Amino acid sequence: MSPEVRFDARKPSDGPFYSRDKIVDHPNEKPLDPALTFEFLAGIYAQLPILVVRLTHDGIVISLNPEAQRVCGYAEADLKGQNWWGIMYPGKLFAQIPKFTSPAQAGKITRDYPLAMRTASGQVRVVAWTRFSRHESTTAQMELVCLGL
Repeated sequence: MSPEVRFDARKPSDGPFYSRDKIVDHPNEKPLDPALTFEFLAGIYAQLPILVVRLTHDGIVISLNPEAQRVCGYAEADLKGQNWWGIMYPGKLFAQIPKFTSPAQAGKITRDYPLAMRTASGQVRVVAWTRFSRHESTTAQMELVCLGL
């Protein structure tokens, strides 16, 4: 059974809670099994009704969730290792990307930024993107995480 997760670490006595370091199952306050935590979070990631795209700092696709694959019309395997901006924003559509990916925005969260992208079927769709930068702990490389509605 997956734990109930509340994103408020200020009241641990109320039940399971999330902190930056662990998910805890009360009343014992023992960290949950990492495999169960991963399974729980992976299930959320796979079922989110929003696009989740992870890119390297230069736009190379690291991963995308099933909703991003559905909306874009590409399987993750087709895009992984490819340049997201070049594929999804070809030709004149690319003109909108430099402002969205501006180095001046590094370390800041950009919210609800509308970008017109071309799907695999050729349809142009406007997606409101929220993006933030993070450092991947295992590789110490900066990556962009883009969330789209």
